[in-house]
Amino acid sequence: MLALYVRSVVLDRDHFADRAVQTLAQDEVADEIAARFATGVIERSPGLVTLRPALETAAGEVAASPWFALRFATGMRNLHRGIFSGSDPRPSLRVRGMATQVQAALAGRTPVLAQRLPRDADPPLMAIGGSGRERVLLEAAARADGPARLAPIVLGLGLLGLLLVALRARDRRRGVWASGLALAGAGGALTAAWMGARTLTLEGFDTSWGDTVVNTIWGAYLGDLRTWSLGLAGAGIVIAAVAARPDEREQAAWSRAPAGVRGGALLAAGTLALADRDLALDLATVAAAGVLLYLGARQLLVGRARIALAGAALLVLGAGVAVALNGPDPAPRAEAAPERTAEVKAGATPQRPKARARSAPTTAARSGAPRICFASMRDARAAAEGAAIPEGAAVKVLSDGRVCVRGG
Repeated sequence: MLALYVRSVVLDRDHFADRAVQTLAQDEVADEIAARFATGVIERSPGLVTLRPALETAAGEVAASPWFALRFATGMRNLHRGIFSGSDPRPSLRVRGMATQVQAALAGRTPVLAQRLPRDADPPLMAIGGSGRERVLLEAAARADGPARLAPIVLGLGLLGLLLVALRARDRRRGVWASGLALAGAGGALTAAWMGARTLTLEGFDTSWGDTVVNTIWGAYLGDLRTWSLGLAGAGIVIAAVAARPDEREQAAWSRAPAGVRGGALLAAGTLALADRDLALDLATVAAAGVLLYLGARQLLVGRARIALAGAALLVLGAGVAVALNGPDPAPRAEAAPERTAEVKAGATPQRPKARARSAPTTAARSGAPRICFASMRDARAAAEGAAIPEGAAVKVLSDGRVCVRGG
């Protein structure tokens, strides 16, 4: 099932881009993109470091625009091709035309910065392959398509094997019960692995905007895997509960395990609890929830109507999983809307990208005399020395440190 999920969500180029565009709805993701863009530009032109706030503000507006969603989807498809084709030793994510759009957003606000911004210099927002671990992952990704094609066949054979176990058992009811527990165990193991991997990821990988960005990306690409796992575990619990004999007390598999296995499992659990409390708590929560759900289902699925109740429960469970797996909207295609270009020339007002409403402060000019904003007082003084600010202009220092000048 895991391979089938990877094939449908990760290896499919369009689905990969769709889920990436979905993350742009989170303001922190757009802010992270703006920060990475500013860092890339400053690395190329270190003299712009003092103008970083204005650069990030303009880049954030571009990242929140429909134009960016269109080009971001194209960039993610190109990144996907570089990762899984094996043709690029260090694939990177670039949004073509972003520098031009940021330059256009800056022209009406900070023309000095707009003129200093390098044209056609779209910095990479991320790159893969810089470390040994990333290179190993790239090598595995280049060979992932072949094994993933076998996922439906392997899943079908696994389900057929569980069916044969139930039919060939001396006691078919007990065989169905064992198959149900195997399904529940597989779903529970996937859920526990999902929660554990998420906990370790949040602990070991962070961005300047904290866990929100990581959570958003994790949920976009792996959120449905948890739904698949919970659905599989729920189906197994229902099957095992309806097949369990109410007049007999099933001997727990734990008590039948060898003493060495039980001792090793207990030692591993204790070590995990000491090493990572949050991860241990997540795994314990999954195990306890599985046991409680199974015991509760055994109490409810009794009597002559237990088969009908179990069927209804499976239908409701399947419908819930189907609704939860609705998936993101398709990402826009580059052919749907041509890229807009913006040039910064004397006396020309470039077209700025239309952005979503955001909580960040804006610098749109009000009615009356035009207003020009600078990242700092130093930039404003430099513009005044260059005769870019008329005499008698009103100067106002904003709460975020920017300096705005309105002509007299």
